[in-house]
Amino acid sequence: MKKYLILIVLVWSVSVSAFAIGLDTLKVSLPSLHWALQMNLPGFVLQSSDVNTKIEGRYISAYNDSLAMDVSVGIEENSLRLNSSKALRDSSWIQLKRLFYVKQAVIPDSVRYESGNCAFADFFVSSIYGNVVNQRNIIVYLFYNNFCVTVQVIKSNYKDTDVENLNKVLSSIKLIAPYSHVSLEHFIDGVDYFNNGNYNLAAKILQMALDENKRDQLLSKDQLYWLISNLGLAYGFSKQLGKAVSTLNYGIRTDPYFPMFYYNLAGVYAMADDLTETIYYLFQAFQYKKNMAQGNEFPDPKKDELFRKYWKNEKFRDAVRNL
Repeated sequence: MKKYLILIVLVWSVSVSAFAIGLDTLKVSLPSLHWALQMNLPGFVLQSSDVNTKIEGRYISAYNDSLAMDVSVGIEENSLRLNSSKALRDSSWIQLKRLFYVKQAVIPDSVRYESGNCAFADFFVSSIYGNVVNQRNIIVYLFYNNFCVTVQVIKSNYKDTDVENLNKVLSSIKLIAPYSHVSLEHFIDGVDYFNNGNYNLAAKILQMALDENKRDQLLSKDQLYWLISNLGLAYGFSKQLGKAVSTLNYGIRTDPYFPMFYYNLAGVYAMADDLTETIYYLFQAFQYKKNMAQGNEFPDPKKDELFRKYWKNEKFRDAVRNL
């Protein structure tokens, strides 16, 4: 099996690009990083983009139907306290062997080696659970600035003539630095962390997005309003109530007719056990409910977990009965 001799080059660049906006040139980074992994993936379609809910990490997968090729990219903090690309590869190989066993994978050929600043695992999977797949798998491992980078390329129904297409994908891998994040990029990251319940990290990243948008103005009105509304909640859920109130009041100053700024502020006051302010801002929100973003319904505080603590409170129930 031919070894791929790839040196991942650090390219000094001043380009600014949000990741995964277009896969012709995919750039993947993390909010705290000032560098990004770049790959050229023309013809690939984004399949998934996920974050690690425990640590700072992002995982992206893409597929090219005409090539029958999958590409997966992961960047995450060095939670295992590794110290080299080889150590990263060796740790991953232990997990892969367990996966091979569980999936009854037949691996007739495999090779592991190092080249330049990278480590590699190159192996062929002939079948999984008894089903023929004929997959060529090449995984590139890079340990860089105490972060772990993994790129996996899978070619199904592999033939020797597929080497050229594999080469094109693998040879396009590079690191670019310095890398400047834009508001839309941090907005996407913040949404992911918020939806996965990591509110401390969501608050940090969404605040970055808000600050950056004041400069680059890349967010649409709906995105900006979602950001402010949920940044306020992220601060609230992470017990930074002063910042939550300040953020949502900034939203109200931005647009005093948008109901979710008031509604989420009511939720923050509920977190603070202030029933009077909770009811006041719920009434304010109800007054402007016709201004909800298109396609969104005004929430029902009688069913919203934000206000669970007051569901059996007589004063609260009387106040929201007709909302």
